[in-house]
Amino acid sequence: MLNKDTKKLFDYLKDILYMSECEKLDSGDLSAEYKELCEGMNVLHDYVAEEREFAKRVTNGDLDYINPTQENQLCWGLKSLQTEIKTFQYQLKAACNGELVGLSKDNEGHFRFCSKVKSMSDEIKQKDLKISELETEIEKLKNK
Repeated sequence: MLNKDTKKLFDYLKDILYMSECEKLDSGDLSAEYKELCEGMNVLHDYVAEEREFAKRVTNGDLDYINPTQENQLCWGLKSLQTEIKTFQYQLKAACNGELVGLSKDNEGHFRFCSKVKSMSDEIKQKDLKISELETEIEKLKNK
């Protein structure tokens, strides 16, 4: 059977992991032997909250969100993903503008994809130009 301090800490750990928001546990409410553990769990609380906020921001497309603290290892994978997405986004924008910057043929799939986006972008620009020319001709014919 758990004593009251152990139960408080166990319940707090469950709250950290399963609740989207929870209050920090006050170490003053615990026996002296549990205070250090409580402080460590409060750090875990902060890291999990930071990771959730970061994940929410990245998921919602906020790729410029300032990264969490360096010490927070829970966020390292998301930071890496954020960097990869930002790089890919930059390369797609460049491909749409007719450039294939920063792409290596070593990453063949990525290179082919961006090349295809560039081709499609070029085709759309050509078709837009043709439509503009046709619209101009139609206007001329209407005015005759």
